[in-house]
Parts: sequence; structure tokens; C-alpha cells
Amino acid sequence: MKQSSVIDIIGRVLTPGLLGLLIFIIIAGIVNPISTPLDPNVAKSSAFSSCFVEGYQTMDALAAVIFAGIIVQSIRAKGYGRTSSIKMTAISGLIAAAGLFVVYGGLMYLGATVSFMSSDIPRTTLLVTIVAEIAGDVGLAALGIAVSLACLTTAVGLTAATGEFFSNLSKNRVTYLQVVTLSTIFSALFAGIGVDGIIRFAVPILVVVYPIVIVLMFMNLLSPVFNDSCRYAYVTALAGTLLVSLYDGLSAMGVTISVWGDIVSMIPLVGNGFGWLMASTIGFGIGLIVDRIALAIKGSESCA
Repeated sequence: MKQSSVIDIIGRVLTPGLLGLLIFIIIAGIVNPISTPLDPNVAKSSAFSSCFVEGYQTMDALAAVIFAGIIVQSIRAKGYGRTSSIKMTAISGLIAAAGLFVVYGGLMYLGATVSFMSSDIPRTTLLVTIVAEIAGDVGLAALGIAVSLACLTTAVGLTAATGEFFSNLSKNRVTYLQVVTLSTIFSALFAGIGVDGIIRFAVPILVVVYPIVIVLMFMNLLSPVFNDSCRYAYVTALAGTLLVSLYDGLSAMGVTISVWGDIVSMIPLVGNGFGWLMASTIGFGIGLIVDRIALAIKGSESCA
């Protein structure tokens, strides 16, 4: 697939079809609910944190980082200048955020209508059961097409990004087409282990990587405030994040290091799954102090 055609195919065909089918399923569930939605007052106190961590498995933030480059290149290829391309990218982001809000909010509502079901039920079985109860065979057909489109949009974008990255990294010694072909073959083989198998394999990796990506996003947003002189602040923020996320990833694999665990347990919000947030904040603050001291010694201006 040509790089220039990726965004057009996803934007004109795949995503509208996916969004339409998901909205159909959600509306059907609202109009014809399986049962009364769960009372939020009796929900678990850890619902937000557990859902947040479960959200890692969507890989939306990771995909956004990768897709962003493709989107920006596609916008520029259509003749937009620097200012207008930034505006178009921002609009694209807002539209994507709104779409994700509607879809995930709707699916959460559908999940709340089957609170009587066991929490141990596999995710795929749960979704199929909900749709079958709501819309019968028509709904299942729509779900099948929607899942296919969802996988296809992600696969197309990630494959294109992978091909571009490795072809550039190798200075085109390994061509874009070769990387795309190998990625497609590997993905097809890996898909054979099933959704639950992929999730079991991916969770430890996502628990490590996702917090780092989130922190990088926030630091990128703060870059106009903290200039390039704030090097230690960025390094220590990521180091603090990695301290917690790497421990969480090893724990997800069943590996426990008691001394490390004792250190991590002292960080606030660890029990809620947000220890990395506090660790990154503390690390950023320490690094900022070090940066200011270093710049003061050099007689340079403050980095913030």
C-alpha cells in the first residue's frame, strides 16, 4: 500500500463504516437495553483506576503517536502550509476525541446493562453476548463487520507507520514494501493465538510503555513553557515513570522483586494504579531544581 493513500482509505472508507456500525449497536442497546444499568453508587471504588489501566489495551495513545506522523505528512502532501496544517491536525484530533468519547461511552453503558454477568467472562464473549441480546443476528453481523473494520484501520495505519520508520532507519536499504510485507505476514501468524492470548502477551508491555507515552505527551504539551534547557527535568520525569511502570510490568508477568516493591509502595497512589503519575511529577520537580541550579552556576537564563 502506498504511504500517500493510507489516510484517504482510512478516512473515506474504513473509519466512517466502523463508526456507523458501532453507533448502530450502541443506539440499539439504549433503545432496547438488556436490563437496568448498574447503579453508579454501588460501583467499585476502584472502578476509575481499573478502567483506566484496562484502557491501555486499546492502545489508542500508542497508535496516536504513530499515526500522528502519517496524518501530518498527509495534510502537508495536500498542500497545507505550516499554520494551516497545525490547524487541520488540531481539528482532526478533536474529531477523533469526540468519536472515541461517543464509542467508549456507549460501550461502557452497554456493559453497565449486563452487570449481573460474571466478571470473569472473557471480553469477546461478553461483547458478543451483549450484541446478540440487543440486536440478534443482525447485530452480530454488524459487530463482525465493525470488528473487522476496527482491526483493519489499526492494521493499515500501524503497518504503514512501521514500513516508513524502518525504511527511513535503514536509509531505504530495507524498502517500505518489504517491511510492510513482513509486518503483514507476522501479524497474520500472531493473530492465531486469539484476542485473549494477545492481551495476555501485551499487558506487561503496555503497563510499562503506556505511562511513558502519556508522560511524553504531557511534556510535549509543556514544551512551550519549559525550553530545551530543562534537560534534567525531562530525564528525571521519565526515570520516575519507568521506576513504577517497569515494576508494574514485571508484576504483571509474575516477577516480584521485594526491595523494588518496598520502594514503589511508598509512592502515593500506587494502590490505585497511578503511582507512575506521582513518580513522574516528583521526578520532574527534582529535575527542574537541578536544571535551575546547573543554569545558575553557568550564568544562563532559567529553563522555565
